[in-house]
Amino acid sequence: PRSTLFPYTTLFRSLLGSWNVEAAAAILAGDGVTLQETFDIITSLVDKSLLIAEPRGNETRYSSLESTRAFAFEALEAAGESEHTQRAHAAYFANLAHGMLRVLDRDDAAAFGAVRREYANVGAALHWALTRPEEREFALELMQSLWEFWQGSGRYREAQRWLEQVLEHDIDEERSRLFSVWLTKALMNLGDAKSTLSSALPLIERCRTANDGHGMHLSRRMAASAYFELNDLPAARAQIESMLSEPHVGDEERALSLGYLAYIEMTDGNVSEALQLLAEAITIDVPQSLRSWIHEYYGIALFLNGRTAEA
Repeated sequence: PRSTLFPYTTLFRSLLGSWNVEAAAAILAGDGVTLQETFDIITSLVDKSLLIAEPRGNETRYSSLESTRAFAFEALEAAGESEHTQRAHAAYFANLAHGMLRVLDRDDAAAFGAVRREYANVGAALHWALTRPEEREFALELMQSLWEFWQGSGRYREAQRWLEQVLEHDIDEERSRLFSVWLTKALMNLGDAKSTLSSALPLIERCRTANDGHGMHLSRRMAASAYFELNDLPAARAQIESMLSEPHVGDEERALSLGYLAYIEMTDGNVSEALQLLAEAITIDVPQSLRSWIHEYYGIALFLNGRTAEA
């Protein structure tokens, strides 16, 4: 029969960082432990100083010592229960992450804080799923949800680590390209121009072969940025010009590319050429944020051209 210590060792082993009673109840629910029983177990462990209770706003978070978790893991392994527990843990935190990340707003500090509080356990769920071929789809869906969080919170090193890991596995070409684009973007934001270029150039051809215009344009811009950082302005210019010559370039892509090309020309001292490019970009109907960016560079180009009154 299952040891009476099972609920205790389950909580210690499966939950990382800090967590709340709802998480504990969800993991124990499959074994017939009710919410009230979960609360009683947690209270008992706090009374014995085996769990630390931390009131935070309108909820209480709990955590345990690493040494206690290590002992609990050995107990669960011996009982043959660790896989069952980790599956319940992964399911709960993946569903929680999907729900929070689906509506994540980059300007919402509270929302990002909520994700950060659960992130240790979400990461553990992702690691567990990635190491099991039968859970690969589960892992890929969680990766897609996490990208916006990694990007919005500037966790590009962490994104790089996870994306490189998942790309080692056999996954479908569409998501492989998507994750490769994200990896290239992470490398670019980490300031690794050489690695960005090594990733972006073959990705351009992959996207072209798959008729993935958006991926190809994004890869070209990242290649151009890498060349720019490496002070190879002719190569940077060639990437943007190639993008502009592609069929079916949308208005936003075209305006953005003209702006990038104008910036390259200004850097290379070709202010008149930059003004012509920006003048064309201004005529394109684009969202206000992009329009403001183009106008800002147009003003800089006018100033550099000696037309300070117009700037």
